[in-house]
Amino acid sequence: MDNYSEYTQFLLEHIFEYYKECRDEWGATEPDDKLFPEVKDKNKMYEMASLHGFLVRDEAYSGKRTISLFYNCTWNEEEGMGIDISLGNTVSETKVVKIGNIGDVY
Repeated sequence: MDNYSEYTQFLLEHIFEYYKECRDEWGATEPDDKLFPEVKDKNKMYEMASLHGFLVRDEAYSGKRTISLFYNCTWNEEEGMGIDISLGNTVSETKVVKIGNIGDVY
């Protein structure tokens, strides 16, 4: 895949922002909180989220080039995390449509 590292950094940034939103929303206030530790380096997300599935939507049916990625994550083991992505021809044209629990995205 061309520009693989650009795509991974693109996703990593969105996952990191989503984690910080969840941490704020669910009330983690201590840096050593077990469920929501304070994370300053987005690369830590590699240890906290792991891809376990994906869905490629049929462009002919949906009219869009989209995929959904499904992750196990340490901060929400029950519901996981899902990301809907609208694919462009380049990284700059690729957009995250939705990020949330797997059930919200699927």
